[in-house]
Amino acid sequence: MDIDSSHRSLSRRLWAGVALINLLAVVFGVGSLLQSRGQDVRNAEVRTRNLAIAVDQGVTSATQRGDLALRNVVDELEQNLVEKQLDASRTNLLVERQLKHLPLLEGLRVSDAQGVVFAGTGVSARAPTSYADRPYFITHRDHADAGLVVTPPILGKVSGKWVIALTRRINAADGSFAGVVVATIAVEHFSAMIAGFDLGSSGVITLRDERLGFVTRHPWVLRGQTLEIGSTNVSKDLADLVASGTRNATYHTVTPFDQVARVFTYHRLQDAPFVVLAGLAEEDFLQDWRQQVWVTSLLLAAFAMATTLAAFFMWRSWRRQLAAAKTLDELNRQLNAALVATRHSESRFRRVFDSVGEAIFVHDLASGRILDVNRRMCEMYGCTEDEARCAGPDTFSAGASPYSAVEALHWLQKAQTEGPQTFEWQ
Repeated sequence: MDIDSSHRSLSRRLWAGVALINLLAVVFGVGSLLQSRGQDVRNAEVRTRNLAIAVDQGVTSATQRGDLALRNVVDELEQNLVEKQLDASRTNLLVERQLKHLPLLEGLRVSDAQGVVFAGTGVSARAPTSYADRPYFITHRDHADAGLVVTPPILGKVSGKWVIALTRRINAADGSFAGVVVATIAVEHFSAMIAGFDLGSSGVITLRDERLGFVTRHPWVLRGQTLEIGSTNVSKDLADLVASGTRNATYHTVTPFDQVARVFTYHRLQDAPFVVLAGLAEEDFLQDWRQQVWVTSLLLAAFAMATTLAAFFMWRSWRRQLAAAKTLDELNRQLNAALVATRHSESRFRRVFDSVGEAIFVHDLASGRILDVNRRMCEMYGCTEDEARCAGPDTFSAGASPYSAVEALHWLQKAQTEGPQTFEWQ
């Protein structure tokens, strides 16, 4: 393989190696980014589940404390019913005591078997209130084992606030229906509770009743959009989950009203008739990952540039080495040609030197050594060239006058350039 072919082969392997190294770096970088993104998504999913559980605990705690107040009132009233009829004054004292110990209750009222409210907060003898047409009253009247009944949000006629009503049945001594106790918790209480969670710039927590009626949300106004309490307008993903009977699920969706991609956890409360939706926006929980994408991209670009520059300088060094090798090759070729020419010239000189009919030896007068002899000299004295060189000039018989090396060389050079010469002895 010649130098150019070898250089082209090395160049191809060099740039292929650089491309492979950079491809591996990109594959590693992209794989690392995908792994990091997956971890961020999983962390967001876990966080939404934790948020949903935290809301569940808060709502359940509020309803359990409200129910505890209801039980206390019901137990005392049923004890009173064993002895006599319910007394409004005594019942009001009981209600006040419960409200004092449980300030989260917006109100606490007691009705008789006909639904007429006779004791509790905001009760007026001049304008009596009746629960007879309320669904929870009918449920307790017709079902002795109804237990705790929690209503969807209702607008309080006295307070003018949206409230959740917790209700329990009062039984007479014989087990017959004697009325209901109703405790209310303002929706504002749940709103304040979920407002304490950090959801990022576009996260959301929504509390709905078991029929998906809207109760509250944080933030209440989300990107200019508000919901009316009781609204059942939900996304198709949520409607499908509820229809499937699933109690808990985590899913990814684009919220229809604002087109924001979020991860949601749908969680149906175990001890209260509510549903929690906790969502975090991708633009929030992937923010650090997007910065990591920029940093990784810059690092990959810098790595590619560094490897390309290193390969370029190596390639350029090879090019210079190639040029030097070519120059050296040319010089070597010229030198070989000169050596061939020199050997040819020496061969011609030897032929002329040996063709002379006279015996000749070249004598170095300074050292006294014989430098060379021709064939005639060897024939005349019956010796070899090496033996003649080893002998001194006095070894040869008289009549053969030694010539200086200068004179012999001059004559031989002239014979080489002008042809055979007649050599005359001095």
